[in-house]
Amino acid sequence: MARVLLACDDARSRVELERALAGAGHEVSRVVNFRLAFDGLSFRDHEAVVVELDQRIRREEFVRRARLRGCRGPVVAVGESLPGWQVTRLRALGAGSVLQRPVDASEVVGELGRLL
Repeated sequence: MARVLLACDDARSRVELERALAGAGHEVSRVVNFRLAFDGLSFRDHEAVVVELDQRIRREEFVRRARLRGCRGPVVAVGESLPGWQVTRLRALGAGSVLQRPVDASEVVGELGRLL
């Protein structure tokens, strides 16, 4: 399967997503400290990115930097109660799919599989 970078700031969601992605055969790398990730992470080492960050600015910035730093695979962004303009903005920044919470981890895995 794929090498997936998981950027999630909620511990419970991160564990659920990591378990579901690994269960589907993906190799998962987690990002916990986003500043360090921006500075030292090679997005080219990953074939896909899943972003579930609560703050809109952090979510948008992570998607933008993933693309600028060479991520060519799909980026799935997850957010809560995203208005249409935010969905449009995330897609313009490079998200291949935007999912609305509440979303089950299996739905994220399925969407990623569809995009891969």
